[in-house]
Amino acid sequence: MMGHMFGYGYPTSINWWWLIGFSVLRLLILIGIVALIIRTINKGRRDREINNTSNRAIEILKEKYDLGEISEEEHQRKINILRS
Repeated sequence: MMGHMFGYGYPTSINWWWLIGFSVLRLLILIGIVALIIRTINKGRRDREINNTSNRAIEILKEKYDLGEISEEEHQRKINILRS
């Protein structure tokens, strides 16, 4: 009993639900941080894929314009659509 008075040991009336609750809270925060990191990585990957697709479409338009398959006005209109 003397040890408890001076801050040694655990009190007998400890509320275990608080300990479990804070453990769950820490786990949820950790899961949230990991999910945020994964989401950020995937967004960067998606942005690169969109840019690659857009660049390929512009190359195809340029080829069609060079071959005379589309007019200059149509070429410019479609380029503006792809870049917006």
